[in-house]
Amino acid sequence: MKTTLLIFVCLLTFMQFGTAQTKEAKVTAAITNELTHARSVKDLAAVWELKKMVSPNGDTINTNSVGYLKIYQQDQSFQILKPSRKGFFVALTGTYELPSEGRLVEKVINNSGMPGTENIENKEPMNYSISADRKFMTLKYKFKTPSGEMITSTEIWQRVTHDVPTE
Repeated sequence: MKTTLLIFVCLLTFMQFGTAQTKEAKVTAAITNELTHARSVKDLAAVWELKKMVSPNGDTINTNSVGYLKIYQQDQSFQILKPSRKGFFVALTGTYELPSEGRLVEKVINNSGMPGTENIENKEPMNYSISADRKFMTLKYKFKTPSGEMITSTEIWQRVTHDVPTE
């Protein structure tokens, strides 16, 4: 009987220790996720210039959009500035979320200058990556056109810096 009681007490102790470790692991994971998220927002927050749009087969597409500026802010808002003959204007505004590492969801609030994009659905998060030197960002996403066709697009953006180009 004493042996059974001793085994029971040992089992309870190990179970409690295991539960404490699980709770600690969850807290550590939550903190790590928050740090990763904060670091991602910080890395993403910048002014980016669209350099290239690429189709799934590698062809450059939609060269009219090259030169657009996208501004991601740390408050998780964003704007797209579109060039015109008279200068840039705010074509689109919205908010963004980073639901997980390498995933980005944009919610458009105001679309005033990008005709033809009003009825495009993009409900899936975009995949994004930032180069090791933090100079380039790649966005890859699928969207449904007004005609119902699913298209995959890849956009290459370059961070706008204070450095004077040395070309």
